[in-house]
Amino acid sequence: MMLFGSNWLFASFSTLHYVIFAFSVVFLVITCVKVWQRYQGKSAFISSLLCLVNTCAVITMLLLILPIYQQNQVSQQAIVITNNCDEQLLQQAVERYRLGDIETFFVLVDAPEQRERLQGYFKQEKMLPDLVWLTSSYQLQNYHLGKSLSNRQHLENKLKFKALYVYGDGFTKEQLTHLDSATSSLRLYYFPSKPMLGVVDVKWSQEVLLGANTSVSGTLQSSNMNSLYLVELVDVNNDILVQASLRANERFYFEFVPKATGINKYWLNIREKSSDKLLVQETIQLNVILGDKLNILVQTASPSFEIRHLKNWLAEQGSQLTLISQTSKNAHLTQTINTEQQAKTTIDYLSLENLANVDLLILDSRSVVAFSQIQQQEVMSAIKKGLAVFVFIDDALIKPHQPNALINFFQTFTSFQSETDININKPTGIYLQHNTGSSANERVLIPSNIRLNNKHGDNLVINAEKQPLVLSQAYGFGSVTLSAINSSYQWKLSGLDNDYGQYWQYLLGLLIHSQDSLSWMSKAHKPILFPLESTRLCYRNEGESIRVEQRAVFNSNINSDKASNNATTPATPLVANKLIEREHHYCIDWLITTSGWHKLSLIASDITKTMDADIANSVETFIYVSEANQWLALQQISKRRATKLKALPNQSNEHTNEDPTINTLNYIKVPFNKWPIWIVFISCCTLLWIERKIA
Repeated sequence: MMLFGSNWLFASFSTLHYVIFAFSVVFLVITCVKVWQRYQGKSAFISSLLCLVNTCAVITMLLLILPIYQQNQVSQQAIVITNNCDEQLLQQAVERYRLGDIETFFVLVDAPEQRERLQGYFKQEKMLPDLVWLTSSYQLQNYHLGKSLSNRQHLENKLKFKALYVYGDGFTKEQLTHLDSATSSLRLYYFPSKPMLGVVDVKWSQEVLLGANTSVSGTLQSSNMNSLYLVELVDVNNDILVQASLRANERFYFEFVPKATGINKYWLNIREKSSDKLLVQETIQLNVILGDKLNILVQTASPSFEIRHLKNWLAEQGSQLTLISQTSKNAHLTQTINTEQQAKTTIDYLSLENLANVDLLILDSRSVVAFSQIQQQEVMSAIKKGLAVFVFIDDALIKPHQPNALINFFQTFTSFQSETDININKPTGIYLQHNTGSSANERVLIPSNIRLNNKHGDNLVINAEKQPLVLSQAYGFGSVTLSAINSSYQWKLSGLDNDYGQYWQYLLGLLIHSQDSLSWMSKAHKPILFPLESTRLCYRNEGESIRVEQRAVFNSNINSDKASNNATTPATPLVANKLIEREHHYCIDWLITTSGWHKLSLIASDITKTMDADIANSVETFIYVSEANQWLALQQISKRRATKLKALPNQSNEHTNEDPTINTLNYIKVPFNKWPIWIVFISCCTLLWIERKIA
């Protein structure tokens, strides 16, 4: 360790120290007087020499007894080399270390091949003895200046770094958070690495329905802006499902349909376009499940082609349907599909009790206008408890009508305007707001003549002018959705069954949420997770107390029997915290430790039930955690973004080696080496002893 600018200082003296000092002075004066008297008239030189030796002995004795320390000036700056440092960055770091007042040179690199390359480089630069090799950022945040001191001295000098010069990919958000908590007012100077070839900003859903369109999107990252690459999605049989030719910073959007339930594994390959050489291969894992059967209630005041085709499509998907069609002013026709219950005209299907078992209520505007006050109140209460309502709007909402609580709620987030423009009956592009796929440009329809003006709702579908065509607003745990599109059946008539199915799967996926008293909420975890990251998972619980358990799953068929068919690790309990702002909502902050598939279970903590019964009735979700050596470009850009956000502005690879305008020098108190003083003290005492023997 480099120590410079040394000086001396005394610690605070106690009363005993003052007594020793006074006694030593008196002893020295008496001794010198005795020597002078003994050699008076004989040899003034010998008497002077003996007084000098006595004085030296007393001074060295005081230096050994009194609390005297050495004050050393140290620099509180350090250099940190992280992953993917090229030779240019290494040269900058070495130059800064040699020319500046840098205390320590850290190397925080986890890839074995990179560590081996760095060892060869620093061996050539003759810097291996100066390096501190780290395996974790925790070692950096707990590193104190003065590591060469003893443990007691080290505890007295807990100085930490004030400035870090970081070269390479940088730190993750979690690492920076720990550094901030461990070191106050830390200044970070960042010199980023070059972008590596790979896919960033990648998105896909880990859990998908069998037969549903699945999308994978991302951006190609490369430091070579001119090269052309081939990005392809490959299945387990090595068949190419979809591919695209891209340059750096260009996005792709792939769609495909999984063919089997369980774990489906795919690969995202990046090849050099000119040579077809495989450069990067990433793994995509999906959990394909059979969708739950939806219970849907449809009530219309007049027949329509849109409702007829939607009814047929929902029936094909296995949904349980109840259709109520008005045949006259006071008469209705009730029909049920995919359900064992017989249609009954005596049942009030819009009662709160019946709506509690309904996932989606589909209405037309005339049915809404015709609701009685009791029905209005029941529907609003059901929405608040979690019911999703979908309304095909028309001019019935604009015409004069009786006071209506549902329509009043509509007007809190939108207003209706009848269109008379000559272009109203012309086709327009249909864009799914929460689905950025390029195939959205191919969807063309003729909307109704009612314009929705968004006040503060959520646009689900928009037209080419970015005006809302399908608008949604949450209310309690449920939602209300208004649609100006009443002709999506035209896609089916034109043979575009795939577009029709994708459109309604998109809407149903956004609108319908579980109304069970115990259920996992929409997953809040990132599409790609890695070990040692933390993620938040939330669930809804309106019933008894539950416990949350996490297990790593090794069986590829994770959707098989819950109790016995899965090879899992022992359960790890997780702690949940209630969200203050949301009733019945709880969240878990889960620190991921291992890669692979993980099963998280919500289990009722009823001591009257057996363990097998608990597990059988548990509510589960599955999450995949990628290996640490996968998606390296994504990990790199995540670190680069987090470190740039923390670093001081205007830092770049062109940053000069001038010292920053910050005082990074401090002092540590170090006991000096007393062995030379002991030698002098013993020598003086020996000379005085010899003199007394001779005399």
